[in-house]
Amino acid sequence: MSDQINWPSKNYAWFFTTLLLITYTVSFIDRAMINLLIDPIRNDLALSDIQMGQILGPGFMISYILFSLPVGRMVDKFNRIAVLIGGILLWSLATAAHGFSSDYYSLFVSRAGVGAGEAAVTPASWSIIADLFRPEDRAFPMSFYLMGPYIGQGLALLFGGLVIQLYTDPVEFFLANSFNPSKTLSSTFIKLTSFSGKICWRISA
Repeated sequence: MSDQINWPSKNYAWFFTTLLLITYTVSFIDRAMINLLIDPIRNDLALSDIQMGQILGPGFMISYILFSLPVGRMVDKFNRIAVLIGGILLWSLATAAHGFSSDYYSLFVSRAGVGAGEAAVTPASWSIIADLFRPEDRAFPMSFYLMGPYIGQGLALLFGGLVIQLYTDPVEFFLANSFNPSKTLSSTFIKLTSFSGKICWRISA
């Protein structure tokens, strides 16, 4: 069956998979960076340790879980690229909203927005990768893609302190982090390559 399908070239498949890896990595950088700002945020908004725990934990987790299944269904039924880019835009706007949060509730909602947006990344990416590689060749690119969380968390911890020093104002920090060049570049390339004509039969559908 797989031999009868006109699979994309390996170069194109790996190029696209690398873009998905970058997107997955950046999502974990955005997810982890707020952990480095716990003390400044708690002091600025006069939050308790329990409130910060609720924002960092359930604030993200609940929305991520609630949106995962509906988004997965949307990936099956609608344009996967549009769903993925919509998720990127949503978590970018939600990240920017962190900087404008004035109390516990606004920060909780913005954190939930990050979870909702990032819920689109994995189902869309897995669906796309499945159409880029033959069944017997999928394990390796899937493993490659799944490096994203560990690279993202590592980079957030490695360079997070330096970035925070550059942006001492929380508003500036979250605005800069919400629309960083790598995120914009990856979403742009994903959109452009999805309509290149090479695998439009499934990637753009």
